[in-house]
Amino acid sequence: MPKVRDAMHRKMVNYYERVREEFTARDERRQWIEEALQARRHVGPALHAAISEALANFALHFVP
Repeated sequence: MPKVRDAMHRKMVNYYERVREEFTARDERRQWIEEALQARRHVGPALHAAISEALANFALHFVP
């Protein structure tokens, strides 16, 4: 799954990186921003539906 950073518009990523640089290395807000950008993106409704359909098809057609 993609990271939050990969799903955001490049301008938004640049903005958060600039904000992060304003904090000192020991400031926990700096670490929080980096962790948020590196977090895995949650599964959206379309991906969830595709996975559910694939599992249903597998169960109906391939499992004895």
